[in-house]
Amino acid sequence: VPIDGVITYGLSNCDCFLFEEIELLEKLEKRGIPALALHVNYEAKQNEQMRTRVEAFMEMVKGGKK
Repeated sequence: VPIDGVITYGLSNCDCFLFEEIELLEKLEKRGIPALALHVNYEAKQNEQMRTRVEAFMEMVKGGKK
């Protein structure tokens, strides 16, 4: 199954996740697969920022599929 893009999501303070995420993002980059890493700390004000980032990422991915 072709992958158009990947979004990772994790806690800002979770170092164990970040180590694995770095490796995953490097592998995706080598394969030319766009990726967006979201790190959160569960503040309500982040919701709109995340929505904007995800929408922009989706537009970028859709634009690359032409």
